[in-house]
Amino acid sequence: FSVTVRSFDFIDHFGLETERTPRDFLNSCACATMLPCFKFAVLIAAVVGANATSAQVSSSSLAFSSIFGNDMVLQYGVRAAIYGTAAPNAQIQVNVSKDNVMSTASDLFSYHAVATADSTGTWKTLLKAMPPGGTYTITASVGSSPGSSLSLQRVLFGDVWFCSGQSNMELGVHFTFSRNTTYAAIRAGNYSTMRLFHADHNPQSEPTYITNDTAVVAGWETPTFSLTNGSFDKFSAACWYFGKSLTDRMRDEGKVVPVGLIESAFGGTMIESWVGVDEQLQCANITCTANISLHFTAATKEQCLSTGAAAIDATKHQYPDYLRTLSTSVTAAGAGANSHLYNGMVLPFANFSIKGWLWYQGENNLPFDAGNVVSRSGYACMLQTLIRNWRAAWSATPDTTDPAAPFGIVTLADSTDEGWGCNVPQMHWAETGNVGFAPNAYLPNTFLATAHDLADPWDDSCTSGAKCCVDTGEPLDPSCNAAHRGWLVQNGQYPGVTEPVTPTMGLTIHPRTKEQVGARLAQAAWSLVYGHSDIAWTGPVLSGCAVQQTAAGETTLRVKFNRSLLLGDAIVLRNYNRTEQASVMWALMSDDVPSDADANYVYTNRQPYWGDSASWINVDMTKAKDGTNDVIVELPASGTIRAIRYGHLSPKGHPQSGHDKICCGNRNFDLDPCAPESCPLKSAKGNLPAMPFHAAVVDGKCKCFAPQVCDE
Repeated sequence: FSVTVRSFDFIDHFGLETERTPRDFLNSCACATMLPCFKFAVLIAAVVGANATSAQVSSSSLAFSSIFGNDMVLQYGVRAAIYGTAAPNAQIQVNVSKDNVMSTASDLFSYHAVATADSTGTWKTLLKAMPPGGTYTITASVGSSPGSSLSLQRVLFGDVWFCSGQSNMELGVHFTFSRNTTYAAIRAGNYSTMRLFHADHNPQSEPTYITNDTAVVAGWETPTFSLTNGSFDKFSAACWYFGKSLTDRMRDEGKVVPVGLIESAFGGTMIESWVGVDEQLQCANITCTANISLHFTAATKEQCLSTGAAAIDATKHQYPDYLRTLSTSVTAAGAGANSHLYNGMVLPFANFSIKGWLWYQGENNLPFDAGNVVSRSGYACMLQTLIRNWRAAWSATPDTTDPAAPFGIVTLADSTDEGWGCNVPQMHWAETGNVGFAPNAYLPNTFLATAHDLADPWDDSCTSGAKCCVDTGEPLDPSCNAAHRGWLVQNGQYPGVTEPVTPTMGLTIHPRTKEQVGARLAQAAWSLVYGHSDIAWTGPVLSGCAVQQTAAGETTLRVKFNRSLLLGDAIVLRNYNRTEQASVMWALMSDDVPSDADANYVYTNRQPYWGDSASWINVDMTKAKDGTNDVIVELPASGTIRAIRYGHLSPKGHPQSGHDKICCGNRNFDLDPCAPESCPLKSAKGNLPAMPFHAAVVDGKCKCFAPQVCDE
């Protein structure tokens, strides 16, 4: 933006000159009583403000960008921006006043600022850093004629989080197991300090900073109002449960800060859509989203972008009566090409100061290169680049969003791979910056919620055949496992349903376990962002392994976990079903590990490769009995171990498909569900699952693939 800003004596705001609020004026005033003096100060402010106006426009040409609205949350502790459009070169006065103040000097609060629109009519002004709380009224005006001002009412200052990604970020609260308890808590007033904003699909072929209401599904709303008008069910579940869990932790501490949540997500999209066009050219082996047969390079850039511009169509804003149809194709219809969602769904918010970001995406990148940050390739490079790109965009104006603001990442849930399960291990590793956990040197100031153990309990076909996952009103089919009955699917076909049921938007691709995802994000943020360093932010992380011989002559592998990351916590090895081969631990006993395994390639056409071949053997494990947090893996009697892995692969066959739920082995998920959080290794107090890992075993020791290190 090209913006001219002026400061007037006691009219506090911009830091361009010595600033004074009306309260400052009061404190320096020699009046016998404070209140009359303040009235005089306000009168002077009104006169100066009116005289400073050089252009008159009506409210029809004065507008806030669509991100602004009543009941909104602005970021506290930094300079929050207010911006919009007006007549070219118009001077816009912005007034901030606290609502419901008492008539005493200590309660009075008001200040003013002036911004000048550029030749295109775009204007922007920065508020001074504010403490959390509210409410406030913010009024923008041009001149003093009737109808020449607009107001934002009931504004709060708090922490604002921007939630983005594809369909598992876009999936609404309606499709979650805990929706009914959430409804009840909202009706009880438990989350009155939270606010929600839902952006619509808005791909743009050119960078866009100002948007109108066509780019909004639902403007800023309180949870209560959102629940009443039906928009709450459509709001991002992962985003909501993060904010809910964060608010719960604040409430338990007795210091609740308002939380604003912005959803800007688009199902069926690739990471290349969400990064600036020139920035992503830093990465090799990335894809043209408008023509997936093309690599996206400097040579193919114009061809790709022109194809994508033609693919932006009217369907981008369609919203069915109840909820959006989420795409499960490789590329989403109407999303355009590389950078088009960055242009239209990221940049309109880049001037809006925030606390941080949440990112849940990757399913549609599974057929393509996962890559490595060191070689600057594939998804790993793109995720690192996206984080840097967004931080730079949001912090371009000093004293607004922190240049190193926190960035939360959700790793893909098991079974959400749309048939590309053979590539999930590489994606999980790429999502950690190829280090196995985050934050790290390649993904600084990030935090992670791993979701590999949060698949939906049932397979998609459970609603047919024995119908074990639906309440039909008839006696349960004897082939169903009544002991594991639960997590039932609502499909509307059977009257007289009495058991708790939850609707689904595709069981395997969109798990209904989003409350756990949000809670894990909030736990990591509570530790790493909000200063509670005693709280675990990661589950157990591999630090090394060693081949050992028992007294009976058996060969085992002692697996060790990073002690410093455990924060003094203990590792729990839960009981698992050995018959179902549900240890989630696998050993490679015959094939050699490829010399270029650290390149983290994926294999096209769902063909098995070294990391997902039949040469891997499921192995059992026990907890070490020497008081350590080590795990003892029982190796086969014959052969030499070449590699070890945990948190991937299924005994059902190779390559792994989207119908596998690795935490429950070879169970039939049409008849018997796999409960969320069923993988056996986790931390005790932190209650977080062990991070998936894979490593070569060389000379009897673990050797992770660079840049990850596990040589303890």
